[in-house]
Amino acid sequence: CDCEGYLKGHYVAGLRRSFRLGRRERPGSPQEGKGCAGAESPELLTYEEVTRYQHQPGEPPRLVVLIGSLGARLHELKQKVVAEN
Repeated sequence: CDCEGYLKGHYVAGLRRSFRLGRRERPGSPQEGKGCAGAESPELLTYEEVTRYQHQPGEPPRLVVLIGSLGARLHELKQKVVAEN
């Protein structure tokens, strides 16, 4: 795993920028000037349905992202996930 750069903060700025931009349109993109994008898309999903992940032998580890509010007890949830795996 090439995690040393991430741990030392070398890639943190780039990750923050990518998270901050998300799926926002960039100036000069092909979508610019199309008007309201929501009216043209059939459905806007506000969540993504997930299923239980089963690790397969020989498969590299996956990144897990926990998202929630400050009161969601993410630390306890993280400990539970790590203990189960």
